[in-house]
Amino acid sequence: MTEPALAPRDHLVKTPKGNVFVREIPGGDLEVPVSIIFGGSDRYLHTSLARRIAGLFTDPSLHVVPDASHWPQHDQPQLVADLLAAIAGTQSRR
Repeated sequence: MTEPALAPRDHLVKTPKGNVFVREIPGGDLEVPVSIIFGGSDRYLHTSLARRIAGLFTDPSLHVVPDASHWPQHDQPQLVADLLAAIAGTQSRR
């Protein structure tokens, strides 16, 4: 089976479960507050993807949770709860 041709902004992401095609959106244009919490030991999605997602926004807040898998809220519940509380406090002041 051959892979389909990629458009200029498409990327082939290899995962343990197979290949996934991702369409990239031009970055830095979305002017909404966003916070991203990402597991630092995620076996399915690499932290480079989190950085690329964060790059879509003008003022992102990226939090990579150490020793957390695809489910950081399960692996590090107190740390994620603390992050969410801090994010909620920051958002309420905007």
